[in-house]
Amino acid sequence: MNRGHRKIALMGPDLSWENPRYAGYRKALKNAGVPFQENLILENPLSDSSSAYQTCTEFIHSFGTLQEMLLHTDAILCTTDLQAYGVLDCLKKNHVRVPEDISVMGVDNLPESARHFHSLTSMEFSGQEIGEKALLLLREVLEGKYPGGITMSYHGKIFERDSVCSRLPASETGVLQTDFQGKDFFSGRCAGIESRVKKNSEN
Repeated sequence: MNRGHRKIALMGPDLSWENPRYAGYRKALKNAGVPFQENLILENPLSDSSSAYQTCTEFIHSFGTLQEMLLHTDAILCTTDLQAYGVLDCLKKNHVRVPEDISVMGVDNLPESARHFHSLTSMEFSGQEIGEKALLLLREVLEGKYPGGITMSYHGKIFERDSVCSRLPASETGVLQTDFQGKDFFSGRCAGIESRVKKNSEN
């Protein structure tokens, strides 16, 4: 959200308060003062790329037109990288530019995410560090240090790649972007475009 996204769809399985990734999404919206929108919750039980492709297709159709979907959604956050791959495939099939028209982000930071046809921005959680922290807390609980219980939280690391674009005002970035039909849509700087332009200029 620090890149200006406010209409963020969430895709994943078991999207309820019992799911920490859903709970984190809702908490982030609240902290940013962004209203929760039920129609941006994309339940995807299988959590793989094929089902994510289908869920993304249905999401587009739910708005009637592709343009309407893009007017009401500026990012899709997937609870796994595998789902994000399916979303990227779906958007490509529908001629939607990522990240110019919509940003896409996954969670897991799989090795393939950096090598995908469109390198994917992803959040990584270290299983080893979480396990070590959990073991330490378990020992302390057994020693009676937390009689009222304790909640463990862990902050992941975001690996920024070409699938996320800033939606910040032009006054903050100085660059104008347009929508997929060439009309003025939002003002902001696209990190993905910027990196590719930089690479091309260096060649």
